[in-house]
Amino acid sequence: MFRQRIRSFIFFVLTMSLGFSLFAQKPVKDSAYTYSFIKHFFETQASVKYIYQCVLNAKSNAIAWCTDAAEEQIINYKSLQSSTGNIKRITACALNETCNETEPQWSPDGNEIAFLSDAQTKGQLQLCVTKINNNSLNTRQRVSNFNGYVSHVRWSPDGKFLSVLYVENASRNPSPMAAENKSVGLIDSAVNRNV
Repeated sequence: MFRQRIRSFIFFVLTMSLGFSLFAQKPVKDSAYTYSFIKHFFETQASVKYIYQCVLNAKSNAIAWCTDAAEEQIINYKSLQSSTGNIKRITACALNETCNETEPQWSPDGNEIAFLSDAQTKGQLQLCVTKINNNSLNTRQRVSNFNGYVSHVRWSPDGKFLSVLYVENASRNPSPMAAENKSVGLIDSAVNRNV
């Protein structure tokens, strides 16, 4: 990931250097050329894919990560037990639908991934869990009904509970400089209900 960011930065610097040298050689009056150059530059920058929130399971034999797609954030999964395995998408979305999914977290035993998704409630993230069995994804189950800001998914050490940072009815994302409602929630994973 660090190398990718370095490569992106070097590409940016080289593109800017080349662009400025080409721009300096053309008359300023050529607005079509200027527009074309700027458009090409931004299209190139927009095509860069960033990978973030990478997490290994406890056995270090599988990895999950987030990346930006055309109109959404997606979560991918890959088994590291063989170099030929396919990358699979982890999603709560129906086929051919777009949604934002983020914060993959492996259960302590490495058999489940919890994540946030707005697949069933557009614009409102909900907590979902996917089981991983023999390198295949099963049961994508929504286990929450939040109405507000949700983040920081974490499993309990025994894998029986999930915790999140939840601010009910938040009008904006909370920050250290903007106090918000105080609300803490715990979901009992054994019966999938709010406690």
